[in-house]
Amino acid sequence: MQVANVLLVFNFIKFVFGCGSYVYHDQTPFCNAAYAIVGIVQDSWESADESLFQVKVTSNMKGQVTSTGGVITVSGRGRMHSCGPTRMTRNKAYIIYLSIDEDSSYKLKITEKEDFRLTTMDRIWNYDCSCQIEINLPRQSIPNSGIPARDKCVITERELGCPFQNGYCTRRNSRNVCQWVPGVNDC
Repeated sequence: MQVANVLLVFNFIKFVFGCGSYVYHDQTPFCNAAYAIVGIVQDSWESADESLFQVKVTSNMKGQVTSTGGVITVSGRGRMHSCGPTRMTRNKAYIIYLSIDEDSSYKLKITEKEDFRLTTMDRIWNYDCSCQIEINLPRQSIPNSGIPARDKCVITERELGCPFQNGYCTRRNSRNVCQWVPGVNDC
């Protein structure tokens, strides 16, 4: 009986904290991040509460955390997090989005990370943070956000697929309206 209760609690935690399949586009966490860097992991430590990484910064994409070649310490989720720990491989390059920790303004937290690829960098340089992306799917419907139509791209099932993650939302027209630019289908 106790095992069943423990499993029930873990399933509830997973449901509440949502580690599942929520559809979003990389432009949103990039625009919400305080910093975005490209860096090579030098060392890492993992505990129950958090994972720490020493990262050599090779490029500051958004904001500046240190000069190129500088080493910073960033934190991620630990082993006890309901979605599992943040893990990165030593001597591997990553694109990392960072926020400032709520408890300490000197601590940088990883909000998103992915393997470094030049094609990803090319796409990121096109992101327009004055435009927002709204996902409107039957299983993930959103109420009216109040954002004017000219300032957002609404993604429906028609735009999903590989070109979706390779696309971006930007103002590239004479009317200054946000529009979706689908990615090249190289998947």
